[in-house]
Amino acid sequence: MNRKEVRHHRRRVVVVGIVLVALVGPASLGAVTPLPPVSRYEARRYEREAQACLSRFGPAEACTILLDTSIRFDPNRASARYLLGWSYYLAGEAARALAELASAYRLDPRLTDTLLLMGNLYLDQGQLRLAEKKYRQYQAIEEKDPRAAHGLATVAVLRGDIRLAGRLLEQALSRDPDLAAVVEADPRWEAAREDPRIRGLLDAHEPVREE
Repeated sequence: MNRKEVRHHRRRVVVVGIVLVALVGPASLGAVTPLPPVSRYEARRYEREAQACLSRFGPAEACTILLDTSIRFDPNRASARYLLGWSYYLAGEAARALAELASAYRLDPRLTDTLLLMGNLYLDQGQLRLAEKKYRQYQAIEEKDPRAAHGLATVAVLRGDIRLAGRLLEQALSRDPDLAAVVEADPRWEAAREDPRIRGLLDAHEPVREE
């Protein structure tokens, strides 16, 4: 390659770089650089180990360390960040869980369960407006999943809107009758369970006991 060709090649590299910045933004350029195969392999390996750790209810700290290691190999690994958020959720570290779940959803909006889990976390913290927002986001995508209706019903109960809670609960139970047992065990529903309509819905979906 002579000097003229070298200068031409360098100009092309600069132009391509400018176009990439215009298209995806400078903060995203790292995402277009392929990871070395060993990094992808190690990220997957540590994530699989973390999945096994979570599935057997291993120590939260051990599961978290495995996921942190996976993310160090691949910071844009959305599935690992989702699992890390789940691990923090189980450990009661709400702020860290929310941060990782938000990162996971930004990296891969197909991970819609992040929205549901964020709704649950906000609900646990009493942040009803944010909980409702996440449940509605999830419901707009996963229309047939009754868990969003159940979450919204719990938000309604905590706001004292028993009529709305009843409508939402009926919607949830029509798709998953097993949610009746969840409501029966949830102390947040204690007063609402005395309402005749709520009581009727729960009794109608009471599991059949084998004699």
